Amino acid sequence: MGTTGTLGRATSFSRDTIKRALHSAVADLYRNEPDIDRFSSQTAQTEWNLAAHLAPEIVKYFNGYSYDIDVIKVNYRNRRPDHHYP
Repeated sequence: MGTTGTLGRATSFSRDTIKRALHSAVADLYRNEPDIDRFSSQTAQTEWNLAAHLAPEIVKYFNGYSYDIDVIKVNYRNRRPDHHYP
């Protein structure tokens, strides 16, 4: 399974390597944020919320890669809270 990292280098990861890295990242997430599955009325439960917290855990296992996540809030009508809308 070949992919290209953010540095432009081709890197190969076996399915087992990816599986172990993802399992470890999820374990790290729950160890570092044991309340990750408790939500407030401001955040609500969304795949984006989970992705925003899980991505930094995953990227630790894949040197040379990075991630970019946008966060929206339900109490801002699913818009970014840091953006000013007309």
